Amino acid sequence: MTVASRRDVGEVRDTLARWFIERAAAAAVDVVDVRASRSGFSNESFLCDVRWTDAVGVSTSQWLVLRIEPTTHQLFSQADVLRQARVMTAIGAAAALPVPSVRFVERDRAWFGAPFYLMDRVEGKVPSDVPSYHAKGWVADLAVSDRTRLYDNALTALVQLHEVPWQQNFTFLQPVGSDPLAAYLTGVEEWTASIGKEVRVGREVILAASEYLRRHQPTDTRAGLVWGDARPGNIIFGSDLSVAAVLDWEAATIGPPEIDLGWWLMFEEYICESDGLRRLDGVPGREETIARYEALSHRGVVDIGYFEVLAGQVFSLINSRLATLLRGLGYEPRAADSFVARSTEMLQRSLRAAGGW
Repeated sequence: MTVASRRDVGEVRDTLARWFIERAAAAAVDVVDVRASRSGFSNESFLCDVRWTDAVGVSTSQWLVLRIEPTTHQLFSQADVLRQARVMTAIGAAAALPVPSVRFVERDRAWFGAPFYLMDRVEGKVPSDVPSYHAKGWVADLAVSDRTRLYDNALTALVQLHEVPWQQNFTFLQPVGSDPLAAYLTGVEEWTASIGKEVRVGREVILAASEYLRRHQPTDTRAGLVWGDARPGNIIFGSDLSVAAVLDWEAATIGPPEIDLGWWLMFEEYICESDGLRRLDGVPGREETIARYEALSHRGVVDIGYFEVLAGQVFSLINSRLATLLRGLGYEPRAADSFVARSTEMLQRSLRAAGGW
């Protein structure tokens, strides 16, 4: 679900030009074009064609993505674009996998009323969530063998992320305490409590999932760098179907890699079978995806059913908050609640499969 920014693009252009002169020490700047991007509720995004000359006379012409921390409609309890930029910078420095290059970071709220950062735009294509890429679009138009290659490239990127030695450059993501999964669950429980009054659909399922997750927490997991929103729809693919950039690091943390794999499996079901669609030929199903992840990572997956419940729980909380925001924007209540209904139905199925319902 995306929304258009309410900011005036002319004001964004003028403010950005002043910022380049005053804060980026540009000797000259021309913000040629600014286009509002249809953004999610976790940030405001604009595509900006900027040409600037620095203090020593070096000229640069670059399409940039401007991401501003949300100031009104906020999906997550603690939005932090500076943290997102820090994650991408650390991943880029570790040469772990391709991410957009972060050019500038600004903490001062005086410019746009919130912190922001500027990163290079990456050329390529992204699989669509709405409408699902399983229904139509450029992925559906690929040959079966090409779809298999694209998906395998995406899974390989996920494995590469989980192999990053996070103790070197990512300790700022480490939660308090000795057990990252326990800390993650505490955060989910606190979020559940904070939006409890907003949950209009599937409350019984969400509460049952909370109890199941705490009682059945695995004890044999390992810690790794977790993306937090792992799915093909957050990957830019090049013309050769290679991974050009991995996007959207709002929920990055340190925890069991199965958090990401569970989310990946859950989201694929959400945009495919849960929506009445048949999975595209060449795109592996649940069991094949797990087996391929294990083959690429050379390790077994721990208690993936548990992590599918965890993913469904988090997604149901996100959609409950989203429904509240959509109703505030004038959406018909039944339409707004439909997202929650689908996600909690999936969560109930996962709970039943895991013996928690």
